[in-house]
Amino acid sequence: MAKKITVSLLIIFILLLAAQIIFTYLGRRSEDNFFNSKLRPIAMKSAFLRKILVLHNDGDARFEYLNNKIRIEVDAMENIKVNYEALELVKAKIMENVGNEASLLVSNADIPYVEQTDEAAIEAIAKNYRNLPWTKSEASLYILLVSRDKQDLDSLGLTFHEDGIIVYANSHEDFTASNPKTYSNYIASTILHEFGHQIGLPHNENKNCLMNTHAGEELVARQSISEVITDFCEYEKGQIKSLQQGY
Repeated sequence: MAKKITVSLLIIFILLLAAQIIFTYLGRRSEDNFFNSKLRPIAMKSAFLRKILVLHNDGDARFEYLNNKIRIEVDAMENIKVNYEALELVKAKIMENVGNEASLLVSNADIPYVEQTDEAAIEAIAKNYRNLPWTKSEASLYILLVSRDKQDLDSLGLTFHEDGIIVYANSHEDFTASNPKTYSNYIASTILHEFGHQIGLPHNENKNCLMNTHAGEELVARQSISEVITDFCEYEKGQIKSLQQGY
């Protein structure tokens, strides 16, 4: 009897492992395959399934961001000053546009400073320093302030997995060197732009909208603080409402 149970459990384990491998493979393939079009929208609602099936694309956690309280955890490398004004603006705009409560936690972890970072370094930092786990009622958004991107020294920011945002603080300093007063707003703008991707928003062609790529493409900072976009435009707000209604 014990032998039959052991064999049965082993078979179940092998089947589950095979399913994980297959679904993980399909998740990286065409967007219109059966898994991505039918099963992924269901699986991505669970942080556990996202981890098991390696669902780390932009927007994979949007269901939880659009429906739960959001806990924002911020880490920064040593020698990089945390801009609290920008973070408070980010928190306020997230609450305003998503309609859910958000909290902010700035870590005091001493992350060693390096001049440039790559994907492997980001992965290691997140693994070693990120503290806030996902819960059933709260979504976790991880913001990491680092120096520069080794692959693209002009990059201002990017998404990390489905639940993180990388901000290149030193690149922001260079970008706003002609008008340092815009630095805070550009930090907030970058974070909110990447958050837009994490809730499922694509880029658009409207230069008055947050999801436009004018900063990254033209590499020219706007000189007036008021010209720096720090909120979603009406078109994008409509997109967010449509995404929420879809759940």
